[in-house]
Amino acid sequence: RFAPMPSNPPHGLKLLGGISLALALVILGRLIQLQVIDHDYYRRCATRQWECRVNLPALRGNLFDRNGLPLAVSDQNYRVSTDPNWLSALSPEKRETVVILLMDLLEKSRWRIERSLKSEKRYVVLAEGRRFTSAQKESLEATGVITLETVSERLYPQGRIGAALLGFLGAEGEGASGLELSLQETLAGRPGEAQIQTDDMGRVRPSARNRTLREPERGADVYLTLDFKVQAMVERELEAAVSNSEAKSGSA
Repeated sequence: RFAPMPSNPPHGLKLLGGISLALALVILGRLIQLQVIDHDYYRRCATRQWECRVNLPALRGNLFDRNGLPLAVSDQNYRVSTDPNWLSALSPEKRETVVILLMDLLEKSRWRIERSLKSEKRYVVLAEGRRFTSAQKESLEATGVITLETVSERLYPQGRIGAALLGFLGAEGEGASGLELSLQETLAGRPGEAQIQTDDMGRVRPSARNRTLREPERGADVYLTLDFKVQAMVERELEAAVSNSEAKSGSA
């Protein structure tokens, strides 16, 4: 015969049950704190982990001769890129809208756009050296999946004439020699600042938190006392004299 079960559980079981209940309440309370009370705080921490501030380059001022002939000018254009995975995550209708916009603004066929978007790479350049109006730039950025990177170029329209005097820029876009160096502070302008979100590869990703904090200020133009026609004539005469005298070099 079996002995009847006691009507009250042993003291040890009561203690164990109490401890288990207390632990469950502690864990539940912690979950509520993390997911409800402190949710916004931890979300901000996670967001800031991928957030950084970057400089926005200012357009460099131009150099002109005494008659207003451009000797050194700056040009600004855009590199258009995306992550194909971003477009794959869109609805078919939204993706089609983005593709049509790219076809229109990049002046590329659907086949070329779709071929780029089939890449397995996380970073795909769709076009380089493009210029857009403010409205076109806004329409591309509004898609949330297209990244525009600003690219600045320094051009010397008159070629080699006056090159030694004008100088050139270094790898960081600052004056490295000649007038480009001596007039650096005047020509450089003031860079702006932007807040951006990056992915795990350090690339800019579309985000509602991406914003310009300070607009860049364009550098000042400088008009020189130099007359390009006179400089060109002097350099041609110098080149002829160096050739005739069989000298190694000359300067003017």
